[in-house]
Amino acid sequence: MNDRYLCRAKRKSDKKWIYGNLIQTDDGVYIIQNYVPQHLIGNYEVDPSTICQCTGLKDKNGKLIWENDICIITDGTLDEEDGYFRLDWEIDRAMFEFEGTGICANFDNVSGYDCEVVGNIFDNPELLEVKE
Repeated sequence: MNDRYLCRAKRKSDKKWIYGNLIQTDDGVYIIQNYVPQHLIGNYEVDPSTICQCTGLKDKNGKLIWENDICIITDGTLDEEDGYFRLDWEIDRAMFEFEGTGICANFDNVSGYDCEVVGNIFDNPELLEVKE
């Protein structure tokens, strides 16, 4: 559950995802990368609009689930027919929620089902487009 305190955001320099601890200074917002999937360690200025917090949980493929991820629930009452869901932090209730296609569900209530991360709102916004 140590991953629960990680953040990710896109670096300003090259728009690549960076993972670690978030810090804010008078000069900008930075991530100190101490989580090393790319084997790069250092401080990187990030785009504040792309900051995401880790849930500390993994999807059915072992991939960490982050705020603003786009997921699909493949088992249980929510499935492919219900569409894709965006994981969002609900500040008023202090919990993560799945939102999408008119359905809003507490993440804790569906986290035991087969959740699969299929993208995120920054790299794959088309996944959330409503088809008529």
